[in-house]
Formats: sequence, C-alpha cells, structure tokens
Amino acid sequence: MRDGPQPFWRGWRLPRTAQFFTGLIIGTLPLLITLFFSFQAGQYLWMGLFIASIACICIPATRYAGYGLLTMFFVSPVIFQIACMVMLSSSGGFRHYPVGVPATRPILIVTPTPTAK
Repeated sequence: MRDGPQPFWRGWRLPRTAQFFTGLIIGTLPLLITLFFSFQAGQYLWMGLFIASIACICIPATRYAGYGLLTMFFVSPVIFQIACMVMLSSSGGFRHYPVGVPATRPILIVTPTPTAK
C-alpha cells in the first residue's frame, strides 16, 4: 500500500441515478444534432450511440450510464418523429389544399375600381 494522499478519482464513482441521467444527457446529443444541424451526421452518431451503450453496459463501473445511453437509443427516433411533426405543423406544412390552390390565401382581395372618364 502506498503512503500519502490518494488521487481523488481512485474508488470514486457516481451514484447509479447520476450515471443514468448522465447517459440520458449524452444520448440526447445525436438527437439534437439530427434536429438542428445535419441529418446524416446525426444518423452516424445514433449508430455510434448503440455501440457506446453496449460498451458501457459491459463495464460494471459504467453500467447505468450505458442503460441511459440505450434508453436514448430507443427513445430518440420517437422524439425525432414528434419534433418533425410539430415543426411541420407550426410552419404550415400540413395545410390540406387542393392541387393548384396557393398555400396562403389572401385575407383581403382588392379589385381595381373602374375609373370614370
């Protein structure tokens, strides 16, 4: 055994709930990147999320962080779908107009008045 002060990280471990919520927070990064920046980069990160979650589950010290990552792996597509539906509906993407009718209808139609000669 070594005499003197021990490094603070030796034997230090987050509680299980903190590990789980850390996994959830880290697991939201691919979702946010997919929604706001790049769909393709988010897809690659989402696949990497699965690999990272399996790796964390295999290590006993980070098992609950892996559970959080795996939870976000399964929940992210659902949240992404709901977010896309909300964004489309708020931007007017789901207005059902017949073909050939403009998407925005004028509020006031102004017709020119005939001029007197």
